[in-house]
Amino acid sequence: MRLGFLPILVVNLVLSGPVGHADTTLVFGLAGSDGKAGAPSHQIHVKGGKVSVANAADKRLLVFDAAKESAMVVDHAAKQVTELNRDSVEFLTEGILEARRRFLSDLEDRLRSEPKEDRERLRDLMDRLHRATEEQGFPSRFDLTFELTGKSESRLGVSAGIAEVSEGNIKWGTAALADPEGLRISSEDLAALKSFQNFFDELTKGLPGNLRAQFGEVLILSPEDQIFMSIEKSATTANGEVATTFQMNLLHFDHDEVEDGWFEAPADFQRMSLYPVPKAEREGGTKAEDTSVK
Repeated sequence: MRLGFLPILVVNLVLSGPVGHADTTLVFGLAGSDGKAGAPSHQIHVKGGKVSVANAADKRLLVFDAAKESAMVVDHAAKQVTELNRDSVEFLTEGILEARRRFLSDLEDRLRSEPKEDRERLRDLMDRLHRATEEQGFPSRFDLTFELTGKSESRLGVSAGIAEVSEGNIKWGTAALADPEGLRISSEDLAALKSFQNFFDELTKGLPGNLRAQFGEVLILSPEDQIFMSIEKSATTANGEVATTFQMNLLHFDHDEVEDGWFEAPADFQRMSLYPVPKAEREGGTKAEDTSVK
């Protein structure tokens, strides 16, 4: 081999390696365990320290900038942009939870005037509705324990370890977890995903499951920073059979170049605010300029 070919060979090897996988796209959905059936529910794009989550049900994007540790919701249907942070989410959820408390309190007052058999029937209905509401969306990944079984399966050409999932002392379901290297995710993209996951873990801490899902909690990484190839929840039915009640799978991944538009808000979109005055100024009692959108 002539020495003149060596620099070209080295360049080709470098370009074909992990360094070339600059961007990442992950498509999740409710599907069969083979990862081939079913419709996508959301897709995640990662590029240059930014993460964008697109919901298949509407035209909204959840965009996170790891360098700025900030997030925004870009609603292309309404042409609006709303910034998300801990204070604004607390402000909004306080109102939602207080409205729920008032509703339940009023309902309890009304139940006292009902016959005993009707009170018990309505309370049972309230309990079932409450449980159904709490179970909507994803659980916090830190509420779950993942114990590898030693078994593995191939998912999308990637080796994934099978884990038993528990919530406290109760068996919750199973998961298939893969190392990011197996999906050829670059260190930069992995760092952005970890920042995204940690940001929304903190943002949604203490919220009910259905509200966590509304405010950006998405299961991407396990507590050990492995990628969820699949996760499913099981429950015992009335006749004693075990049935899958929820299942999410990674349907597709690639490292094609992602367009910048996934991470941007058009300049002509209306800027929205979850509350008109910053929390520190509200609590300090000082009059601040109203920054809400009229």
